Amino acid sequence: ETASSSSSAHYREYRCETCFKEFDTRAALFSHMNLHGEKKSKKSKRKFACFLCPVSYSNESSLISHMCIHTGESSHNCTIGNCRQGFTSDWYLKRHLNEAHGVLPYECSKCGLKFDRISQRDLHRAEMGHI
Repeated sequence: ETASSSSSAHYREYRCETCFKEFDTRAALFSHMNLHGEKKSKKSKRKFACFLCPVSYSNESSLISHMCIHTGESSHNCTIGNCRQGFTSDWYLKRHLNEAHGVLPYECSKCGLKFDRISQRDLHRAEMGHI
């Protein structure tokens, strides 16, 4: 979830950190997360549980990052120019960097073409014989 609501209309604002499915509303996300909670409670060894929703993690740092969803804290901040926009996860920051600033982090080592997803770069490399 972004700290600002200025993202593109075709992106959904709320993302499940367990399966990466995206939702239009926080309520829909929490309802979805209950499904993960039921599955995990039977067989999971995850020790770090959120006390606000049914999500749990195997390490404390993931739980701390998750809690930003509930608190609205921005632990991942844009440092390009004077932007300083904050986000609750690295995924949302990367999306912002791509959309707002044109940052394409995955580069083909043969031709220099850049992509926003590693899968796109790998497909390009395979199609062009750049492997």
